[in-house]
This record gives sequence, C-alpha cells and structure tokens, in this order.
Amino acid sequence: MTVASFVKSFDMERMIAYSGPGNLHSSDEAAQKAGLPKAIVQGGFLVACLSELMIREYGEPYFSGGSIAVNLLKPVTAGTSVTCFLAEEAPAEDADEDAVIQCKIWMENEDGDLCAAGGATVPARARGNSA
Repeated sequence: MTVASFVKSFDMERMIAYSGPGNLHSSDEAAQKAGLPKAIVQGGFLVACLSELMIREYGEPYFSGGSIAVNLLKPVTAGTSVTCFLAEEAPAEDADEDAVIQCKIWMENEDGDLCAAGGATVPARARGNSA
C-alpha cells in the first residue's frame, strides 16, 4: 500500500547549486564529453529526495533511528520531474520498543520508468508522528 508520495522537479540552476558548476551533473557539455546525452542529477540528490519523503512522513524518529538504502537504476536529467513513493509494511501488533517499520521506497520519472528503488526503516514509535 502506498502511504505517501510527492513530485520533485530538477532544473539546471538547482543542479549547479547542488553539484557545483562545470561537471557532468551541472553542464550538458561536460556530460556529453563523458558520453552522456545531457547532465544527470547527482545520485546523492536523488537519495536525498527519497529521504525527504521519509522525513515528511515520519519526522524526527527517522533522523534518530532510521536508515535508507537505494539502488540508482536510470539517470534523471535537468528539466524533468520524478515522483517519489513510499509503501509501509507494518510491524507486528505486539512489537517491542526496538521494532522498526520497513518501508519500500522508489522513484519514477515522468514516463513511469523506475529510476531508483530500495528500502528504508524507521522506529515503530514513529507511527502517527509526522513532521
């Protein structure tokens, strides 16, 4: 079950601010020299977007006890948008205080192609404690 989602857009100005100027993450020319059709969004930026989704849904408990692991599957380029998704798997009803909520997280581009996918955890105490 999808619990949450949001759309994130990437423009060259934001990519330059995140990655600095003149590299394959902020310059179409540099990306083409590296064999890419155009500048690609830095992987850390994509992971940050998925982490933002966890923060929006769970707030502080994600910071203090959560984790994230993501595989980058397809490049995202300037001028495009992605949708980040989160699907939660609930812990057992009698879960102890160390229980965690397992989440599936993923990102799709405007064409519905999977760009990143993985998992995240948050302490079960986070249930109902949105940021």
